[in-house]
Amino acid sequence: MDTRTRKGIQPRVYLREHRKARNIRAIQMAERLGIEEKSYYRLEREFLTLSAREMIELAEALGLDDPRALWSPPGRPSIDALMHDVDDETLSAVAEFALRIGRRR
Repeated sequence: MDTRTRKGIQPRVYLREHRKARNIRAIQMAERLGIEEKSYYRLEREFLTLSAREMIELAEALGLDDPRALWSPPGRPSIDALMHDVDDETLSAVAEFALRIGRRR
């Protein structure tokens, strides 16, 4: 797994929180990913630019069905999950409201 660091604003990845919620030790994650334990700890500590393949590998190692879940804390639904069952009429109303609020500023 290649770990490239990128400067600037990065979306938060809740890797450590997902690992702890599943009672998986860091050494177990490192073994599942085929990397050294210190490299795994670096993944948890630093804001890294991860490829889609790397996100999929992390999700699989954690037993997550959807890699996008890594961008939300465990136990909290993702924005995609929240918006999944919203009908078109409600989405249009929310978008219209957001536009009106934005014009006031």
